[in-house]
Amino acid sequence: MVDGYQLQVLNTTNRNDALEAKSLLLSKYPQQKTFLLFQTPYYKIRFGNFLTQSEAVNYQKKIKSHFTNVFVIPVKFEIKVEE
Repeated sequence: MVDGYQLQVLNTTNRNDALEAKSLLLSKYPQQKTFLLFQTPYYKIRFGNFLTQSEAVNYQKKIKSHFTNVFVIPVKFEIKVEE
């Protein structure tokens, strides 16, 4: 596990809104991971696994054209090491 960052793109109680947001992100940025989390009663869309905060902020600027409240969130995630 490494320390990194994700973008929280959406926080909603509407499942359809969350699925639409995830679909939009997958179509616009297929190279990045997109996550749908459910924490009662909210659906959250998280985007990317970034190693640096500056990389996350760069994507935050791009995504803000589609979503109004995009936050950089510190997270831990697993990276695969190629042998």
